[in-house]
Order: sequence, then C-alpha cells, then structure tokens
Amino acid sequence: MLEKLQVCSQFDMRYRGLFEFYSDDLAAYKRKKASGKYATEFLRILAKHFTDNLEDNCPSSWKACQPQFWEELIHCTFPQRMIISTKQKRNREFFTAAQPVRSMARPEHGH
Repeated sequence: MLEKLQVCSQFDMRYRGLFEFYSDDLAAYKRKKASGKYATEFLRILAKHFTDNLEDNCPSSWKACQPQFWEELIHCTFPQRMIISTKQKRNREFFTAAQPVRSMARPEHGH
C-alpha cells in the first residue's frame, strides 16, 4: 500500500482513490510509463475526474462506469484541463497515453 501511495502521489491522486478499483490499474500504468510526462498529465486529469465526479458513488469496476462518465471526461474534463498545443506531436502523445485506459473500459476488463 505504501508503494502504491508513493506511485499515485506522482500524479496527485487523492488518498481516498487508493481504496477504489481504479488505483491498482493507474498505479501499474504509471510504473510502466514512469518517465512519460504525457502519461503523468493524463493520469492526473483522469484521477481528478474520478474523485471529482465519482468520489461519493464510485463504481466497483471499469465496466460499471456509465457512458456519461466517459463522455464528460472526453468532452468536458480533457478540454478544460489539458494544455492544447499547436504542436500536433504533443497532442498525439497525450492521447496515445490515454489508449490503455480505453481498453480498461471495455467489458472484458472486469475488475
């Protein structure tokens, strides 16, 4: 738990999030992409979205996240929080960092 706290603090996940289903996946992703600044920025935005929008009623799995959660993340949260760049490469790298989470949201990823 202490190691997960240390990893998750690198992208400012709130302590309460450590006890939710998504913490293991986000921590594992951060360990895998440890030096990626776009991955860290993406995780910071995603973790904040989880705690801001689901903190009092968090689902038990990725599969249980309703479409409204994902729509709000993509259409409202990302545009407000991410730094838009005229450099196409930067934007592409940011959204490339988001790809693993997209796969977590698929029904076959049950936890």
